[in-house]
Amino acid sequence: MDEGVLHKVGVTTRPLEQRLAEIRLDLAKHFCAVELKPLGTWAHRGNVELYFKHRYRRFQQPIGTLTEYFAFENVKAVVRDLRRMKPKELNEVERRILARNPSRTEGRELQPHEMLSQKAWRALCHLTNQNLDRRYGTWHELDNFRWEGEHRRLIEPTPVTTEYQPHLSAFGEVYRAAFMPFYQRYYQNVEAPV
Repeated sequence: MDEGVLHKVGVTTRPLEQRLAEIRLDLAKHFCAVELKPLGTWAHRGNVELYFKHRYRRFQQPIGTLTEYFAFENVKAVVRDLRRMKPKELNEVERRILARNPSRTEGRELQPHEMLSQKAWRALCHLTNQNLDRRYGTWHELDNFRWEGEHRRLIEPTPVTTEYQPHLSAFGEVYRAAFMPFYQRYYQNVEAPV
């Protein structure tokens, strides 16, 4: 590789000096001389590396198996972008997971405003276009479901189809499995999915 300036974007929990020593060792395998100059460090940005690999992929300069190096035309704009990135703050669900507290879904806790209507529950158990087409309100209820104040779709379209072919979202599968016993008691005439 020609001499030049490369920029590395990375995430670490180790002290910067220790990480710089590791980077020198990695680059010594590919370059004769390496000078490292940190442009900045930002706390609580664990999402930065994937973000940069996606946003700036056209500037990516792989070095052997190392993929976090970039050749930016205007590094000032990139640093400005990084400074504007908000710190990652954990939401309540993420904090509970880290604390190893069971989620409300795992605890089978269902609030009245998080319950589905009988028609929506039946459609969720027997998901077909006919069940959703006949009941536009049912499709809307499943597609715009809210859990703990956040939009969480219970159904979603199957990718790469020309017409709407619904299937359960990942959250929809968890919701249906977690609350099946509750709904079977509450809506006794709605049979379980086959």
